[in-house]
Amino acid sequence: MKKTQKSAFIINECKSPYISQAIFILKDGFSPNHYGVIADAERIVASYMSNSERKISSKKEKLSPMLISVITALITVTICSAIFIMISK
Repeated sequence: MKKTQKSAFIINECKSPYISQAIFILKDGFSPNHYGVIADAERIVASYMSNSERKISSKKEKLSPMLISVITALITVTICSAIFIMISK
């Protein structure tokens, strides 16, 4: 087994109501001081957050199949009742 020493750093100020910190473990030969490493990590966190928010909002917008079935049944019963009342007069 090859021994390697990994560099890591933590981003503390994630703009998320859910995530407090993000920990990044760097590839061999890189440190947080390398140009663009921290910017890349911040981009990854932002991308993850925007994807998560998109998934959450798309789940909120969808109606459950059961709710759609109940609404359809209620509309059908209402229409049938109205037709029955009109015919029986």
